[in-house]
Amino acid sequence: SDRTRCNRIKRQLESQQARTSNPFSSADSPWIVGSPLQVADEIARYKERLGLKTLIATRPAIRGIAPLWVTESCQALAKIQW
Repeated sequence: SDRTRCNRIKRQLESQQARTSNPFSSADSPWIVGSPLQVADEIARYKERLGLKTLIATRPAIRGIAPLWVTESCQALAKIQW
């Protein structure tokens, strides 16, 4: 399911992050993972709080995560109206 996929991606990102220095506080995660609606809401919060005008999304390589999932995620992100 999408929820299972999101949880797996979050766990893998947290694992990778734990192995590197983290310049982000726990309130400001360096990633946004969730359903399209959750991602759109989080982008809206960043937009309001930070005056976000431009969003640059990368297609990261996440160990243990199927490249197809990353591609599908980037395609879904491109469809979000923010």
